Amino acid sequence: MNRFSFIGVLCAVTVIGGLCLTRVEAKETPATAMELAQQALLALKSNEVGKAARLADQALRQAPEEAMVLELAAIIAERQHQEAAAQRYWERALRIDPHNERLLREQAGFACRNHGAKEGEHAFRVLAETYPERAAASWLSAAQCAEMARDWIVANVDYQRLLEVLPNDVDALLALGRIAYQRGQFETAAKHLNQLLNTAETPNEEALVLMIKTQKALNHPVMVVRFEGDLMRLFPESKALRDVGSEGHSP
Repeated sequence: MNRFSFIGVLCAVTVIGGLCLTRVEAKETPATAMELAQQALLALKSNEVGKAARLADQALRQAPEEAMVLELAAIIAERQHQEAAAQRYWERALRIDPHNERLLREQAGFACRNHGAKEGEHAFRVLAETYPERAAASWLSAAQCAEMARDWIVANVDYQRLLEVLPNDVDALLALGRIAYQRGQFETAAKHLNQLLNTAETPNEEALVLMIKTQKALNHPVMVVRFEGDLMRLFPESKALRDVGSEGHSP
């Protein structure tokens, strides 16, 4: 098995959806170690985490300085809720291959899930500034990390940075509308949602539902009727039709 096929399999089962780079700079490793790693990946894909861990451990003995094997070990350790061990594997992998964007992106996701929004958000922010050609994905991850921790101020800033790269990004506009609504900033929520609804290539049910709630909060009954009509016309089977018809706003 060659190195590139191994990397392809690794990306297919990775916990975080990072970018799979086709350019790899690392020394050659014994084929037996890569074969063990492939078996570990297949076991992990089948949810045989214990078996995957044993195979990964054997691969590490064969190739203790192979960043891709260390990456696999980190992923498996996290699946086993062994965050400290996973952290050590990530650190070792990045010492060996410190400029590997995929490793950096996945380690940032690990930090977000296990060390809190501040560390994870900072890691994604660094990625956005280091690799500006893929800044949009990094700003989105940074914002989502902050939003998971309910850090609305930081999330708002990161989503705004995403809009500087992609001015009509659906995820960013919807998230900004949601955050503004939750903070009771209904005029701001309506602005972001209006932009989304006017520029999105396809109708967005979630944005329409949130817009109806926002217009109710603003006490704009005419606009409520308008957007309820849009929701009924575009999503006649929407379960949200019953909900928005009876509820008020609850930021």
